[in-house]
Amino acid sequence: MTEGLAAEINVVTVDLTQHSETYYFQEANPYQALPRQVHYALELCDAVAEVDTVEARVGARTLSASLDRLAVPLSQFTGREGDAGVREVLAAYTADHQRAARG
Repeated sequence: MTEGLAAEINVVTVDLTQHSETYYFQEANPYQALPRQVHYALELCDAVAEVDTVEARVGARTLSASLDRLAVPLSQFTGREGDAGVREVLAAYTADHQRAARG
């Protein structure tokens, strides 16, 4: 499960890197929007890291690495380059998109 999610996050990271304008796209259904859902990936990563199996630890590290990579381009858009961790960057990303959705 975590490996599939990590792969999808990697696709988003590549999209943001190659086509930076995708940062500004708004999902028609806000419940499916990445800024709203990415925090569940963090929660999943934390939960899986607590499971005491090799597969779970590898999955948690894989997902964590993907989230770390995603935070790099997002930090550039949110003005959080170099001064924030993944959670802070993702929170800034969510806040930025909530402001944009309100107009």
